[in-house]
Amino acid sequence: APIIRYILEFHDKEEFMEWHEVKETITVTTHKVTNMKHDAEIMFRVAAENEVGRGPNSNSTKYVRISTPVAAEPPVIQEPLKDSSVGLGKSITLQCVVGGTPLPEIKWFRNGKPLKSKKQTFENRVASFLIPDCNESATGSYSCKATNSAGSAETSCKLVVQDIPTLVVPEAVQTQRLNIAAQWKPEVAFSGFPRPEISWEKNGQALTSGQKCKIFVDEKTTTIAIYSVERADTAIYTVRATNTAGSASADLTLRVIDKPGKPEGPITFSNIMAESITVEWKPPLDDGGLQLTKYILEKCEATKLIWTKAADVEPSSTSYNVEKLIENTEYMFRVFSQNPVGTSEALTSEPVVVRTIYGKPTPPRGPLEATGMTETSCTISWRE
Repeated sequence: APIIRYILEFHDKEEFMEWHEVKETITVTTHKVTNMKHDAEIMFRVAAENEVGRGPNSNSTKYVRISTPVAAEPPVIQEPLKDSSVGLGKSITLQCVVGGTPLPEIKWFRNGKPLKSKKQTFENRVASFLIPDCNESATGSYSCKATNSAGSAETSCKLVVQDIPTLVVPEAVQTQRLNIAAQWKPEVAFSGFPRPEISWEKNGQALTSGQKCKIFVDEKTTTIAIYSVERADTAIYTVRATNTAGSASADLTLRVIDKPGKPEGPITFSNIMAESITVEWKPPLDDGGLQLTKYILEKCEATKLIWTKAADVEPSSTSYNVEKLIENTEYMFRVFSQNPVGTSEALTSEPVVVRTIYGKPTPPRGPLEATGMTETSCTISWRE
C-alpha cells in the first residue's frame, strides 16, 4: 500500500527518553524542523504510515547540536610531531595536535607510504599513532596528514629504533689476582642496538689482538685472553661498547703476583764491634705485587760456608744488628725478601771481619829511639 505520511520524532538529550512528534504532515523524505531549542543536542527517528497503520521506527540518528553552522577552517598543526627514539622491542606513541573545522580526517604515513593500524586515534584534537614492539623496520620518517573541506596540513618526524649499549661484567672477574704464568680470560656480555662496536684498553691505551693478548667479539659477548700472564700485565683493562645511541664502559682490574725480587744492594755494615755488626740493605724493586711478609737474614763464617739463619726481619726494616759473633772472624751475610707467594733469590755481601775498630788506642811500644841529631832537630822512632 502507498505511504500516506511520515511520522518524524525527536528526543532532547537532556530529557529522559521522551520522544516528541513533529506536528506537521510530512509526505516526502526531507523535512525542515523549526522552533528547536538553541544549542540543544537532538536525536531523530522516523516511521512510515499507510492505510494499514504505522510501521516500525527507523534507527535513531546520533545527537545533533542545534546551532548556527561555523565557517569551514582548514586544518592547522597546533603541536607538531617530534623526532623520537625508542628501544628495540619497546612501544612508542607518536602524537600531534590538529585544529580545523569541520573536524579533519587523519591519515598516517611512513616513508611516504600509507599506514593502517587499529592503534591510531583522533580524540580531543590529538592524533595518536601507536607503534608496538618496535624493530629495525620501524625506523623511518613518519607523517600525519589532516584533511577537511577547507584544506589540509601535514607534520613529520623521524623515529630511530636504538638502545644505548650496556655491559655486564661478572663480579668474579671484575678484580682478579693471578699467579705469574696463569691464564686470564674474562668474558663480558654486551647489548645495544644497533649492535655496538667493541674496543679494549690497557691503562687507557688502545689494545689490539696480537701475539701477547687475543681479543674475541661474538654476537653478545667479548673476551680478552692472555694465556700466560706476566708481572707487566698488571693493569686496569677497560672494555668499551659504542653505537649511535651512546657508549658504555667497564673496568677489569688484573693483578699478577709472584715472589719478590731480591733486596737491592750492596749490603753495607755499620756498628762493627768485637761480637756484633749491623747489616743494612735496601727494599726490592719488585715486591711481586704483594706486601712483603719479612726479610730472612743469614750468616756464615767465610772459611766454612755453612749458612745459618741470623734473624727474621720485619718488612718495615732494612737493617739488623747481628750479635753473638766471634771476634776477629771473617763473616759473609745474605738477605732474602719474602711475600705470600714465595722467597726471592739472595743478596750476598762481601766478607767482613768482626772486630773492635773504635775506642782509645793502646800506648805505642818502645823503646823510643832518637837519631839524626843536628843543632836544632832530631828524628824519633817507635813501634806500634
